[in-house]
Amino acid sequence: MNKIDSKMYRKLLRNSDIDKGWFAMLEGIIIASGITKESLELVVEQIVPEKKRKFVYIFQLKGN
Repeated sequence: MNKIDSKMYRKLLRNSDIDKGWFAMLEGIIIASGITKESLELVVEQIVPEKKRKFVYIFQLKGN
């Protein structure tokens, strides 16, 4: 489900003139973002309970 949701969010983000970055999704919503994957993973570790981290889907939005 998250991979399908990420395609929708990619389009929405690009329509909002956001064309690069890393994003984390949980249960169909974007919960965090970062300029690098490493910075995003640090945020996810801080805000998502350990038992839910395995359900976090991370995707990259690459610039044009």
